[in-house]
Amino acid sequence: MVKLLGPVREYTALFTGFRRIRVEHGEIRVNDQRITVRGVNRHDHHPVRGKAVTRDDMVADVVAMKQLNCNAVRTSHYPNDPAFLDLCDEYGLYVVAEANIESHAYNTSLCDDP
Repeated sequence: MVKLLGPVREYTALFTGFRRIRVEHGEIRVNDQRITVRGVNRHDHHPVRGKAVTRDDMVADVVAMKQLNCNAVRTSHYPNDPAFLDLCDEYGLYVVAEANIESHAYNTSLCDDP
């Protein structure tokens, strides 16, 4: 919260966590504990409403992942709703969030251009 002159106009509260993630001898370690990644890919999409995904839809997806014993999810091709990321944090899922460089029409040209 920053107060320069006058009353505070806006603030945002966020959960913050720090983790040490590394690869050692071919193993992924989080806070020095070896983990096995068991995950799925997910598109932010509903079978009837398309891109109109509700929070309830997101919760259903996350609950299904946990029921399948997943501990990770890859968000496919574009930034997902921050609410989905918050749900993953709440339910204990690692997230592999792709960079927003989806460019099938241009193959790897966007990635190759410094």
